[in-house]
Amino acid sequence: MTLIVQDDNGIIVGANAYITVAEFKAYHDARGGSYVGKSDPDIEKAIILATDYLDDRFNYVGRRRNLEQDTAWPRNNA
Repeated sequence: MTLIVQDDNGIIVGANAYITVAEFKAYHDARGGSYVGKSDPDIEKAIILATDYLDDRFNYVGRRRNLEQDTAWPRNNA
């Protein structure tokens, strides 16, 4: 599955992620995390699953910035 990162305006069609693989790696590098043995496609899959979890698990205040966006964020009035 292709990683498609949402932007700050909620206009990316088919978005299924909030971060890139590079952002994921930078985050884990800064905190001493490890992703040794994980390929970029493995990390992409994990990012997509994490995005799905966040979007499905929580009820957010406000409303989606773009009513046609595929992700719960960004939001207005949140």
